[in-house]
Amino acid sequence: MVKKFFPISLKNVSELILCILIIAVNFIAVLTLGGVHLTQSAVKLSLLLSQVFVTQQPNWTHIFSGESITLTCEVQGGETTEWMCGWRRSGSIIHWTDSKDWTFIVSESSSGNYMCQCRSRDDWYSTTQWSETIRLSVSSAILTIDPNWSTFHPGERVTFICDMNEGKDTDWEYEIKRNREQILHSNPHKSFTLLPIQIDHGGEYQCCGHRKSSDDTKCSDTVSLTVTAQPRATLTAGPTTIPVGGSVTLSCFLPPTGGWKYKWFRKTKNTPEVQLTDEENRDINVAQAGIYRCLGMRGNENYHSLVSDEEYFLTRNFCVLVPFKVTVTLDHNWPRIYGGETVTIRCEIQGGGQSNWTYECRKNQTIEKTGTSSEYRIIKAKQSDSGEYSCRGRRDRFSSTEWSDAVSLTVYFQPGPSLKVNPERVQHFSSDSVSFHCEGNSTAWRLMRVTETGQHSRLNSSNWVTGQESIINNWSDGGIFWCETGLGEFSNAVNITLQNDYHDGVILVSPVHPVTEGDPVTLSCRDKKQNLLSNVFFYHNNKLINNDGREELKISAVSKSDEGFYKCQHSGKESPRSWMSVRVFLANVPSPVGSSSNVLLIIGPCSGILLIVLLFLCYYIRSKGETFYSQHSFIQHVLMPFYF
Repeated sequence: MVKKFFPISLKNVSELILCILIIAVNFIAVLTLGGVHLTQSAVKLSLLLSQVFVTQQPNWTHIFSGESITLTCEVQGGETTEWMCGWRRSGSIIHWTDSKDWTFIVSESSSGNYMCQCRSRDDWYSTTQWSETIRLSVSSAILTIDPNWSTFHPGERVTFICDMNEGKDTDWEYEIKRNREQILHSNPHKSFTLLPIQIDHGGEYQCCGHRKSSDDTKCSDTVSLTVTAQPRATLTAGPTTIPVGGSVTLSCFLPPTGGWKYKWFRKTKNTPEVQLTDEENRDINVAQAGIYRCLGMRGNENYHSLVSDEEYFLTRNFCVLVPFKVTVTLDHNWPRIYGGETVTIRCEIQGGGQSNWTYECRKNQTIEKTGTSSEYRIIKAKQSDSGEYSCRGRRDRFSSTEWSDAVSLTVYFQPGPSLKVNPERVQHFSSDSVSFHCEGNSTAWRLMRVTETGQHSRLNSSNWVTGQESIINNWSDGGIFWCETGLGEFSNAVNITLQNDYHDGVILVSPVHPVTEGDPVTLSCRDKKQNLLSNVFFYHNNKLINNDGREELKISAVSKSDEGFYKCQHSGKESPRSWMSVRVFLANVPSPVGSSSNVLLIIGPCSGILLIVLLFLCYYIRSKGETFYSQHSFIQHVLMPFYF
């Protein structure tokens, strides 16, 4: 075998020496500036532990082409630091900014998953980790409805308008889908009118445009169309007791779906019913005796609601006050009422005896309820229920008490959403019943899960309310669970692991939520009957912790080093592994400066090994015929980041 050697010329030697000098300078800098590097390591460690996340303003779920948005890279604990930030979309770096903010005009190509990473302007070594992703969806086609009412009724009309925001309207052919099923196709016009509307026309509508000159297709987001039965007007009297010879305010109420005008009618015992002219308002003042009714109308076809059932009878000797004192009370004396709780308002008539009273309860001078019950119950209170409440009693249309003094009710915003699990542990047998509670300030929830096989699913109906529980029996798969509110908020996530109970297995009882550094933690091992087992061996990251069998593993003050996978073993039976997460505050992270000698002992040998590797790489590149410029570029762009 003939061995081949690379010829070494004077040029080879000089360039090799230059390469060695560049590496030596960096190596000496590491050793002579050890304190600086150690301090920078501490800063870098602190930043790597910091949470980084992306926020979006405006925080709309869908952005349309041509609109402006601002993405901000937020660094926990770095609010006063000046940053330079890099941005990734779908895995590729696409932009650098001189600050945390990036403002740009979106287009269809802007859709994707965005991440950010920042480094300090004053310290090149201070670099954060990459943030979690945020999804940006950009739509260029827009579907609108006219009129833009929240609810429609049978017999009305609605027009769908599909705008492509590109080219002429005649360049496109349009289709309309309802609940993903096509109801109109190859329409040359961008508008489509549905007349008359029927109850079964409610649903999610979407439009798509197909360009005539190519295969381009653009679809809009969905628009909800709600259709309910023909409403009936409700007639109520004003809150003020009117003396003889005065006037009274009548109010006609319909669901607040938009566009309503009102018709008023009056009759007497001796005259037929006639419409009041020039009266289209919801509230009117009347002083004439008679019987009054109302209805609502809207739209170009003057669609009408049903006429009110109530007839308000007004005489000149309108109302007589009865001498009973009325008080209004709340059914508790809690210092605060939070959203989602139930509140009962009671109306008490002192000296009223056993009379058949009709009670009226009002909030901020507006009637909220009329009925024979002295209680007005607010279920799942909202902040909009806050106000001044008062009440009065009526014996008939012509006699009533005075209004009570008002009592104030304030409903406070409840803390953010959270998911609670019962039993509160990670591992369960497949036949166990586990309940999930979504708690927070929302009226609609979804319980979501990603299984261990990666399947994404919803585990309950979309109108699941706060305080309601979802109970799962006879499990088939565990996974990661979380709650979503109707406002798009997310709760904490919890991991659930299943143990098949077809055989006599065991489970590890460990915290389902992260534990805080310094808190005590107790782990135990149980069988299918939930018996606490003795003579148990515990493992941390597959390493046996205790040589003696015991009932429980107690950690008096948990630390970050205790984080990891745990399992238990009893009589040859092992539980599944479960991860225990430990929250560590940056203030508790020990400074590495005090252990500089240990760090230098590590840096020295590692740097020597790195020096040998770099020398081999430099000579290898030169032997392949690369130019000095190529070597220099390789060192600057590939090797120098090792010192970063």
